[in-house]
Amino acid sequence: ELTLGGYDESRMLDFPSKGEDAINWVDLLSPAYWLTPMDSIKFGDSTVASGKIGGIMDTGTSLIYGPQESIMTMALQLNGQFVPQVQLFMIECNVEIPDLTFKIGGGEYTIPGTELMIQDDSGMYCFLSLAMMDFGEGIADAELDTDQEQEQGERIMNEEEEQVVAEEVVQDIKTKTIGDKPVTPIPSGYDIWLVGDLFLRHTYTIFDFGEERVGFATLKKD
Repeated sequence: ELTLGGYDESRMLDFPSKGEDAINWVDLLSPAYWLTPMDSIKFGDSTVASGKIGGIMDTGTSLIYGPQESIMTMALQLNGQFVPQVQLFMIECNVEIPDLTFKIGGGEYTIPGTELMIQDDSGMYCFLSLAMMDFGEGIADAELDTDQEQEQGERIMNEEEEQVVAEEVVQDIKTKTIGDKPVTPIPSGYDIWLVGDLFLRHTYTIFDFGEERVGFATLKKD
């Protein structure tokens, strides 16, 4: 659902009781992009990111991309194996994945672990829907059998296309301008996450261009 020029209170779970207080407004780190400061990120009971971290709220990306160290910490906790062709970690299809919780502006927003898995069309291979995306740095390849790499790569080429889109977003960030003036939307020292639909579909999100802020509210389920 898309609302232009305002927001739909009926889609917010807490609006009837809290009114405007149901919306958690967070000022952007940079006006050049929807780059929002985040307090911390937890994977189950473990904190995988804290301090100076920011999230780009990107409706054009389906997955969630984060710094290599944080993503590897979560993937290795699940005994994941990195597949270079699709830039994702293969995991057992029956593994229990912890919830992923983003703390933003003091509010907590959780993605159930059951939604952090991608299964290919054959039903034989499963992947963690969290990917590595280092801004300006490469990622180290993990070992995996060559035959497996080829077969899995052919089965989920759409995820490879997703990676290309994410890389294009990163390049756009590096060359972003306002008017005819180049700007640097990523403040120095911040670890950046690319937060896609995997997060956004669980939270009512308001993009306020005029006030340079993003609002978050608990989404009322249908």
